[in-house]
Amino acid sequence: MSTSKPTPSILILGAGCFGLATAHHFASCGYSHIIVLDKDSEFPSRFSAANDLNKVIGAEYADPFYTDLTLEAIHNWQTDPLDVVEKYYLSVQSHPGFKGQVRRVTGHAETKELAPGFTGPVEGWSGYYNKLAGYAHSANALEAVYKACPALGVKFKLGHMDGEAEVLLYASSLRNGMTCIGARTKGENVHPADKTIVALGASTPTLISSIGKQMTGRCWGIAHIQLTTEEVRSLRGSPVTNVRDLAFFFEPDHETNKLKFCHMGGAFTNFSGGSKAESGLSIPFTTPSESQFIPADDERYIRQLLREALPGLVDRPLIDAHLC
Repeated sequence: MSTSKPTPSILILGAGCFGLATAHHFASCGYSHIIVLDKDSEFPSRFSAANDLNKVIGAEYADPFYTDLTLEAIHNWQTDPLDVVEKYYLSVQSHPGFKGQVRRVTGHAETKELAPGFTGPVEGWSGYYNKLAGYAHSANALEAVYKACPALGVKFKLGHMDGEAEVLLYASSLRNGMTCIGARTKGENVHPADKTIVALGASTPTLISSIGKQMTGRCWGIAHIQLTTEEVRSLRGSPVTNVRDLAFFFEPDHETNKLKFCHMGGAFTNFSGGSKAESGLSIPFTTPSESQFIPADDERYIRQLLREALPGLVDRPLIDAHLC
């Protein structure tokens, strides 16, 4: 007879990148009572910022902790001030994990050598090329982890009534004080748990009011350009390119032939979310359809990047625009 101690029950709120990764990790480590809630009825969740064609993978951080963490993540996948770029470069140049993987890039000729598909002038471009970075097929990764979790015993509850946590539940004791003991959904379903993990990203303050203004939800504009098969051919294999003051973009998506752009400015906030916003909280829109646009400034920066790198596409319509 086994005398092993039972594992605690775990309730995870949110089935985005962090929620799914946490569920899969705990299940892989032997935890057998895991439930994940998400308010979307579809999967991957449209409320997750990770539900996207692709996301950059890179380990350029000023804090060595995050550099080490990203290198560990990359390994697992395989088995602004003017001196910001310099700090990023130094963080990877001195790290043993990047030996021989990073080099400086200066000027038109060296940029074209790395990205011959860039037909624009790319004048004045300088930075560095990191062979150890790249991108992930983000939505596909979410779906793969989601499909792998049930085989490990993870259960999912989706949709506004079954999967949207409305209230965290607490119990008090002389020994432990106030302790979270689970959550109740909009449909009045109660999910008790020994441990409750909130992985709701920018929506966290809507559930944990005590966080208040300590947390500010921010978003960035994403847009795409639809390419032809011939246009894709010339850009296939192009490195992820981040022109800091304008935008970053990826090689065309292999399935859809879409070219994705994002202007990484100071981000946008949303204080229009009803009573929560009136309390001074910036939170996401309540439905995906409300965020299907990008600000005019974002389009202006993307068009400028196109003039610099891909002038033949500068007047092409931007499609699938949304806030992330």
